[in-house]
Amino acid sequence: VETGQAIHDSTMKIVSHSLNFDVLIKELANWQDQELDSLVSWVSLKIERSKEFATFDIRDVMESLMIQGVKTAVEKRDIASLQRLGRIYQRLESEGYLNTKLLESEFEFPLSSPDVAVGLDEAGIVPLAVQLDLTWKHQEKNVIKFMHEYVEAVKDDRGTKLTALLASIAFHKDSPPPRKKRAHTLIEKMLEKVLEKILQGEESIDLRLISSINVPDSVASQFRLFCLSFAVRHRSKDKLSDVIESHLKLHNKISYEHGIGSLVHGVLQDNILSPQEVCDLVSRVLRRGEVNWTALLTMVTVALRILKGFDELLSCVLREILSEAVHDHNVDAFLSGLVVCRHATLESSPFFPSYPVWFNSNLANTSNQTATIISTTTDLEFLLDSLSSLVPSEPEYALRAHLAAHFKTTCPNNKMKLETYKQLARTHLLDLTNQNAGPSVNQLDQKILDSAKEYVREWSLTKKIPAQIMEASMFKQPFYQSQLLPALMICSLEQELDGARQQIIQHLNSKGKVPGHLYKDFINGDINSKYNVDPQIDQADSFIGEINVESVKEVLEMLCNLPAEFQEEIETSLANLKMLIFKLSPEKERLIDLGSVKKFDANSPISELVDLVCEYLVKIGIDGGIGTQIAKIATENLGCQKCLLYRMVYGHLNDVEARMSLNLFYDNLDVIEDGTRLKVRDLFTPKQRRIRKVSTLENIFKVYTAADEHNQDVELTNKTSILNLCGLRRAARHVLPFTPNTTAANAKDSIVIQLSLMDDPLEEVYRRQVYMRLLRSAFDSIDSSADTMLACLELIFHDDDCSIVPEQSIALLSCLVQEDQSVYLSSTASLAASTGNTVATLRAVTALKRYGRLADNLPANDVDSVICLLENCRKDTELLVPLEAVEVLRGVGVGRLPEKLLFSLAHYEAAGLLNFKCMTKLLRSEFPGVYCWYQENDSMPASISIGMFKLGELYLNDEVNIVDEKYESTSQAHTIIQQLKRLIADTSDQDLITMIDDESSANYVSFQISQASKAMLVKI
Repeated sequence: VETGQAIHDSTMKIVSHSLNFDVLIKELANWQDQELDSLVSWVSLKIERSKEFATFDIRDVMESLMIQGVKTAVEKRDIASLQRLGRIYQRLESEGYLNTKLLESEFEFPLSSPDVAVGLDEAGIVPLAVQLDLTWKHQEKNVIKFMHEYVEAVKDDRGTKLTALLASIAFHKDSPPPRKKRAHTLIEKMLEKVLEKILQGEESIDLRLISSINVPDSVASQFRLFCLSFAVRHRSKDKLSDVIESHLKLHNKISYEHGIGSLVHGVLQDNILSPQEVCDLVSRVLRRGEVNWTALLTMVTVALRILKGFDELLSCVLREILSEAVHDHNVDAFLSGLVVCRHATLESSPFFPSYPVWFNSNLANTSNQTATIISTTTDLEFLLDSLSSLVPSEPEYALRAHLAAHFKTTCPNNKMKLETYKQLARTHLLDLTNQNAGPSVNQLDQKILDSAKEYVREWSLTKKIPAQIMEASMFKQPFYQSQLLPALMICSLEQELDGARQQIIQHLNSKGKVPGHLYKDFINGDINSKYNVDPQIDQADSFIGEINVESVKEVLEMLCNLPAEFQEEIETSLANLKMLIFKLSPEKERLIDLGSVKKFDANSPISELVDLVCEYLVKIGIDGGIGTQIAKIATENLGCQKCLLYRMVYGHLNDVEARMSLNLFYDNLDVIEDGTRLKVRDLFTPKQRRIRKVSTLENIFKVYTAADEHNQDVELTNKTSILNLCGLRRAARHVLPFTPNTTAANAKDSIVIQLSLMDDPLEEVYRRQVYMRLLRSAFDSIDSSADTMLACLELIFHDDDCSIVPEQSIALLSCLVQEDQSVYLSSTASLAASTGNTVATLRAVTALKRYGRLADNLPANDVDSVICLLENCRKDTELLVPLEAVEVLRGVGVGRLPEKLLFSLAHYEAAGLLNFKCMTKLLRSEFPGVYCWYQENDSMPASISIGMFKLGELYLNDEVNIVDEKYESTSQAHTIIQQLKRLIADTSDQDLITMIDDESSANYVSFQISQASKAMLVKI
């Protein structure tokens, strides 16, 4: 039971909520903009001084002000005022001035307008969820008006916030089910009305913001999937035949900025939905049969462009749907899946190439029977029946793809159905072509009539359609139908040729090349009355129009789609292609000069032409039929030959280009280099040393692999060597296992090519694996491994043109060392002494030092070979044996060394670069002058000679100039000259020459060093 005070307080609160307290704040400009403390103080003061309101509490008054303010703002749709009131509301609530539970009964605002609904929610006064509940509770009739305003807000990009609030309710897992349903209903109604407006022609509506609202990912995922699902099912009453006829136009109209394209793009753009979720939606919609085709095809297109991996998933789903439809003989399901596949091929992704390629690989007979969906006679019968039903609605590109497809059947019934379908398709294809031909011109040029007479006469003699007629019928349809064909029908002929005219017209008609209305007029005899002669009309070019790459593309496109039965059209197209390529590449040379190949412009029109031909060969297939003929035409052209050779040697060949390049080898093509005539097949032999880059090697490998794959019988020079080498290189990198099948000669050729690779990315350990396996193959194929080793070493020591790469030679030498060190030492020593190739000798010593097994107990013959190698490492222009060579002696037990080596050892030990403790005493006694020179503590004649020899060596190696007097103070030449000047003091030039001669008489200083030292006397 309430106390008297409680009853009084309740009564006062009820009264206060019904009173207007504006008189207390009328002196304030805008009470909603006042600071809360100032406002409360002002109202409290006014209450105390007011006789009328003195009995009211400040809390009652503030609650009343808030109630009246919010109601007024809602009524006037004053969103700015709602925002201000929201800030005051939060402060008053936090400081205890408001009884929020009591205010809830006052703030019963159902949905009135989108802006007010969002304003009340953002202000924290009435959450949208409460407004939603109140709307359903009172069954507000104004909800229709609200929905109208909501849709208009979405159209004007103002509905994003409301949509986000509704989505947060409809798709949040913790929302009460009734409230979820209400929010879901509003979103669904909004999408329905917006999509209706788009379908009715208001395509400027941009839905990107709506579909990409800012909500948590868990909500966003469900909301976006709902948007897509609703769109692709909304008003699913499209006729499939209309979709088939118009889907190309739809594809061209898809926009990310407006219409359904904007909705789909907004949904998919940030990958909140996975490709699998979108693909599952496509599957569900197609299986249920309720499809809004505009939305579904738009979604497929945008998803293929945006979602990585979607094409593969979609391909699997559509194959499954098509397979089930074929198995169940479900025509609607089959055609639905086919339409989506067609639309997907317009994006040309890896799993959806051009429609002809997709159709051939999935629904026609292919070399891989497991790939095609059509696997039985019954399946093919179903396919032909389904395609026949589509013919009246089919676009031109689909008809051409179907006519060009390879159907194979032995069933008489299916053969008949196939022929029936082809007749239907050809007839409709002709009708479509006629529709695009434009109006006929009913006046004929006399020149065309004269030409027509000659064509009839040619037919009477050969019974073959003249090439000019075929060309015009294929490439100049308006001219053919409006001029040439009527001219054939009405041209004046001798009596004996009338029968020939009848025959040629009937033959053309059987090929589908005479429009029905013209043939009817010809048979009825009405054709003459509809055409007359006008000498003012110039004859149109009955050939192919402009000579450019675009014309080549048109011819290739036609060849891609022509049915195999259209032999005359195919032959004419091939002839036109050959002419176009010749015109675009009018090379004046009779043979290719390899010098001009190196200068070939990779961005030239010929390069573009080769790319275009390759692009279409991918679609058509290069092996067999039209593809082989196209490749042959291209590779017979000098410009195309030059382009392919350039890519082979200096660029990169793709698989189709490699297959085309094979023609250059098989056609016995000749080229010229420095006046010498060569065969292309001989360009890449080891002797030519033309394979200097790994890219070139890979290109030749592709060409030779193509030869193996296509069972060509022509022998290709050096093919086995290149295939073995590339196979071993790939095996070394663990790409593919490989076992070479080679002879010693082939292995040697492979080694020569490997030695010449300048940009080899293989690490040394992998290079050594390649060499070792090649050597093993060679060793296994002959009796004497020493012969193979000697042959390999001769390659390195007889490298007169320096074509062998240093790193490659060291890798090979290291393998030879490990194979048989004794044979290696004797062979390299012999070659070093006979060739005088100090560079190769030093590499041989380097490999020995890195990979040899050097020890004190080496056999005497091996020690002699080591010493011979070291002696032959030094050039005549060098004073010492190279340090890296002399270091080999650390691991070898030797007796008395030659003077040349001892002299070098003394220098390196005196300079502190080596330390042979066991030989130090001997070296000091034998070469005291060397130690004196490096220690700079004595003036011995021998030390002066050492300085002169060093100066002579610098002169021979162009490091010092007789004339130049200035050297850097830190240079070696400056140091030597200054030290010599200090040592010689008053020594005469004759005495110095005598010193040099005395020291030169020993075997360790070359004649060139001695003479250069004397020449350097002018420097000191």
